Amino acid sequence: MTSTDETEARRKVRLSPEVRREQIIRQATRLISGSGFNAVSLADVGEACGIRKQSVLHYFPSMNQLLLAVLEHRDAQDFVTAGEEPMPEPTPAAARQYFTRIFERNINQREIIRLYYILGAEALSPTHPAHDYFTQRSRQATAELEMALAWKADPGVAAVELLAFWQGLEIEWLRNPDLDPLAVWAAFCHRFFA
Repeated sequence: MTSTDETEARRKVRLSPEVRREQIIRQATRLISGSGFNAVSLADVGEACGIRKQSVLHYFPSMNQLLLAVLEHRDAQDFVTAGEEPMPEPTPAAARQYFTRIFERNINQREIIRLYYILGAEALSPTHPAHDYFTQRSRQATAELEMALAWKADPGVAAVELLAFWQGLEIEWLRNPDLDPLAVWAAFCHRFFA
């Protein structure tokens, strides 16, 4: 079988619309996390799925819509992974335990965390299709942190401090795979949640 025959055979695989949509989102996530949103085209995603660009367009009429689907998928996975665990009691011990579980979960999803930071950096531009998404998500995260840190003298400042440390540590971990993020996190928590 020639390489053209293999490509055609691969393209003839029929998947249900739900499975195909999921495949497109998974492949787009992988490609974007490796190269960034601006370096990936719908044709690239189609090729990774073994389908034509037109087939991708059937599910996602634009790269911007596919990007939003990738981000929504990531949020949905986070929600499912976190379960229906409520926000912690606003006490140091409960907040530390709750945020440590989330941090540990994050470091077990390196590709998703990398995708989030690549897209977040690109979306600093107000013209980026995910700019509003990241702006709103940051506001929401800060508000939720502030509620969980109500025991702090200034919960608003504490929320920004925790978020900045957390994101900075995840970025350092992405750059340096030899870093032990849990050890650094534990040292920070010892001071922050005291």
